Amino acid sequence: MKKFMYFLIGINFITLAAHCSRAGIPLILSLVVLAIPFILLYKKRISVRIIQAIMVLAGFEWIRTAYSYILQRMESGDSWIRLMMIIGFVSIFCFWSVYLLNSKSIVSDYK
Repeated sequence: MKKFMYFLIGINFITLAAHCSRAGIPLILSLVVLAIPFILLYKKRISVRIIQAIMVLAGFEWIRTAYSYILQRMESGDSWIRLMMIIGFVSIFCFWSVYLLNSKSIVSDYK
């Protein structure tokens, strides 16, 4: 179960790095985003809290992005329902991963 949770965290940060790359943010910052999960190698509870805080911010960034893209699609008359569903799922996935990081199997490893 732990490996699955770490896998989910990795997927979250990969999608966030791809979002940064697509948004025109310099490549070095996308690489920094990819390196953030390695904070979990530091076996203190603060490392889990840092990852959770970043993932909550990422979830809100996905909501902000969805709102921005939906407005653009509505103005141009394009379909926006599929966009809302995909980005909404990514946002929910971020928040769900934050919740999973509170599991006993993860928290017990971090003192």
